[in-house]
Amino acid sequence: MQSFKICVTAIIAVLIFSGCAQKGNQGDENLKIDSVVFTRTGLFLKMSEPVSIQKVVLSKDGRILVTHSPGTAGQALIDLAWCNNTKYDLEVVTDKASLAMPVYAPEKPSPVKIAEIPLEDLEKKEMEYLYYAWRGAQVRFSPDGAFIGVGSKGGYVYLVRVSSKKIVWKHKIPEGRVSKVAFTNDGKLIAAEESRDGNVYCFDVNSGDLLWTYRSANDFDMQGFHPKTMGDRFTNYPLVCWGLCVDAKSNVYVMIRHNLEKTVNGRRKSMTTALVCRLNTQNGEPVWRFPINTSAWGLILSRDGRFVFAEIGFAKEAVLSVLDTRSGTPLWQYTFTSPAKGPRSRWGTGFNGAISPDGRYVAINQTYPSTTFLFDNTKSIESGRPELLWKNQFLKTLDVGGIPIGTSSINIELTDTELIFSTYRAQATGRSTSPTAVPAMHPDADTLFVYDFNGNLKWKWKIGDGTWNSEGIISTDGRYIVLPIGVVPSNALADPEGMGVYVFELSRPGGASAKLDWFHHTEGFAYKGDISPDGKTIVVLEGPFDVDPDPLKEDIRGKHRLIILS
Repeated sequence: MQSFKICVTAIIAVLIFSGCAQKGNQGDENLKIDSVVFTRTGLFLKMSEPVSIQKVVLSKDGRILVTHSPGTAGQALIDLAWCNNTKYDLEVVTDKASLAMPVYAPEKPSPVKIAEIPLEDLEKKEMEYLYYAWRGAQVRFSPDGAFIGVGSKGGYVYLVRVSSKKIVWKHKIPEGRVSKVAFTNDGKLIAAEESRDGNVYCFDVNSGDLLWTYRSANDFDMQGFHPKTMGDRFTNYPLVCWGLCVDAKSNVYVMIRHNLEKTVNGRRKSMTTALVCRLNTQNGEPVWRFPINTSAWGLILSRDGRFVFAEIGFAKEAVLSVLDTRSGTPLWQYTFTSPAKGPRSRWGTGFNGAISPDGRYVAINQTYPSTTFLFDNTKSIESGRPELLWKNQFLKTLDVGGIPIGTSSINIELTDTELIFSTYRAQATGRSTSPTAVPAMHPDADTLFVYDFNGNLKWKWKIGDGTWNSEGIISTDGRYIVLPIGVVPSNALADPEGMGVYVFELSRPGGASAKLDWFHHTEGFAYKGDISPDGKTIVVLEGPFDVDPDPLKEDIRGKHRLIILS
């Protein structure tokens, strides 16, 4: 990864240097083209002064390709389907001077930071909670790409306008963290929380007015609850929205998990249930409810909005139920039997899933022991029975000095042709999960894998020891996958330089190195991200991160902010 970053730096340096070699400067001789960077979808231009750029013309071999009239003073982002290792002629007309120069497209694009938007300060306990990135906080683009919705671990909902790169409005929830956000097609922003009430909120995008609230606590037995805390670090709230989806008709689907501790015969007993429901987008009232008698940790909606299912959480036995979104009744179900003993088997096992864009396939990854299941969803719906195509334990448990060492997948995504998942750090069976208890790293830990639908490995990428990827985001057209990367705080092998955002172009020929478009390093923990519907803009949430293992000392890296990249 270091060599790749050096390569990117060299490319940018060459472009900046070439920007100083102006062929023609009519007007203010002090005005320069400060830098020219070829991005994934075009070209970024920055002037040496914040002048008014009136026109940008790009030509190749005397033929005009693009005439662009940007409005941002001092810089411009121009759409261009450029070819690598190719010379282009650039002309820039400003209110002070006209400049012309040749520019040379590199082998690969480079990231450009368009803006940084500060978010609220986080308490130390919430900074530590960033490691649990799959819980709390999210960032999403609106369907038209005009807005960005942010839900933060500090309990704020933000609406950001993409054109101005500024916060339009923000809302503080009464308690807890914002765990999910999503936009509807009719101008609403939905936000859900992790709290004692388990609220789901609906805001008007333009005004920020709160239109309705659904209180999920009304659908659970909340008696006998004991607030559970992780030491003095953070509160583990009883109700968590772990799934929020919106279909093209603006129907809202949520999955709420209920973490309950009751006193039974003088002893505390942990119990977990979940609820999937469809909400009326006009008033927030449930249209239907589907209870789950175990844990769950996500909600998957097909692109056409016909069916939905919950990712099953840690459980000895679990049932996958693919539901009809109109009625909430199962279209088909599959029962996973109790897994064999494996790493962290005392916690049970979890199941995360994905649906292919065309709706034909459903993939499920079982965490412990790590096994992938691929179902033919179309045939399963037709027959009402699960049509399992295959299951495969891609990640094997290894024996190291008599200690079984394993790893597991932490998320899974599907394109029309590929199955993609990344893996977690190594685990030692029946022992502490801290890195010091693991005698050796598992070779498949902290790795991105890509398989075809026949179960054949196409390529893989070693992300780095001690890293953590909470989710992979695939672009609407299936061309890119975006990976926000943090590091595991307790892992001595973790390298803060590995924190940031990876972008892979899945359609590019070759292996992992060829498909890697760029890496953008973040100072802090990169824990959530998204890519705009047109694929041009990438956003990432960064959080501050204490790299000093001594609890009495602090070495804070990064800030709590939204970073916008091209």
